[in-house]
Amino acid sequence: MRIQLVGHRHRASCGGVLPKKAKRVWRRWGLTPSDGAVIAKDKDRLVGFLRFGKMWNGGLRALGTWVAPAYRGRGIADRLWGTAIRRLKIKRVRVYTASVGGRELVKSLRKKHRSVRFYTGTCG
Repeated sequence: MRIQLVGHRHRASCGGVLPKKAKRVWRRWGLTPSDGAVIAKDKDRLVGFLRFGKMWNGGLRALGTWVAPAYRGRGIADRLWGTAIRRLKIKRVRVYTASVGGRELVKSLRKKHRSVRFYTGTCG
């Protein structure tokens, strides 16, 4: 599994050619282009992403986390977030959660990354 930070022109950031399941998520969530993403690849297959926007105060605005169903429960979302926090040197995060799994992920991230302030809300 390879985790990689990508820019705004990558397909996970701008909605280019995506796996069918990811494309469905893109449409259902009404996603628009982002400033960048952290992606997970298994060989050449995109199996997960964390999309983000950069905030004026140096923080990160989470714009969606997705992991392919066959790869869930392996800590991939946690690795995506950890990479974003380390590589972008994030101190603040704005995130809205739409599922119990999302809320549990944020709870776990708060414990692991105590120097980061998570501002949360729920949607849906």
